[in-house]
Amino acid sequence: MLKPPVLIIDPDVALQEILGEILKNRFRIFTANNIEESKTIMGGEDPHLIFIELVLPGEDAIQYIERTKKSKTNTQFIVITDNATVENAVTALRHGALDFLKKPFEIDDIARIDHARAELHARD
Repeated sequence: MLKPPVLIIDPDVALQEILGEILKNRFRIFTANNIEESKTIMGGEDPHLIFIELVLPGEDAIQYIERTKKSKTNTQFIVITDNATVENAVTALRHGALDFLKKPFEIDDIARIDHARAELHARD
């Protein structure tokens, strides 16, 4: 059975590699440095989960989440950032993010999110 795809959008290549290592046993991993690059990386396939840096060059991550959720309602977003404020977290969650992680995060944070995502998916 083909593993579900996960997209990591972050200009930090080291973070892409770390997340990829954590998730590779359960998901097919795709990475992009920015939103523009992510549009071509998936080859028309819809990711089940997108990890996205809040602050990216070019398009705003919150607007991208909002727009994507309208057409890909089953895609879940995890916002990751160095710029973690309560206001940023609330904004991300209001616009459709499943969760919000402050960098640096722990492997346990990813496990907690994966568990929550699985429960949410099981309800659908």
